[in-house]
Amino acid sequence: MASCTDISRFDISVGSIFVPTVGSQTHQDNCRLGVGNQSVAVQLLQWDINTCYGLNIAEDGIFGPQTEGAVQYVQALGGVTQDGIYGPVTRSIMRWYVFGPGACRLGF
Repeated sequence: MASCTDISRFDISVGSIFVPTVGSQTHQDNCRLGVGNQSVAVQLLQWDINTCYGLNIAEDGIFGPQTEGAVQYVQALGGVTQDGIYGPVTRSIMRWYVFGPGACRLGF
């Protein structure tokens, strides 16, 4: 599976959600992020976790141990395997910030 390298905006009925994807505005969201990745996709993931889960991890675009632990936290809450890797399963159980109403929403 390819690494998420950028982000895409997805319009939903109540607003817009930005999600890590392979390339900018490609909508190819079948990708993964893990320790060692560095990109705007990682920075978005960090921001979203901080915003929607009340954590305070660095939003530096570097997927390190702190981000891995935060992803494991999200995975535990979502009842999925806690491997610390962001991919399609984690994306589907995450809360995402919805621009428009300005609220977090489960899945998209």
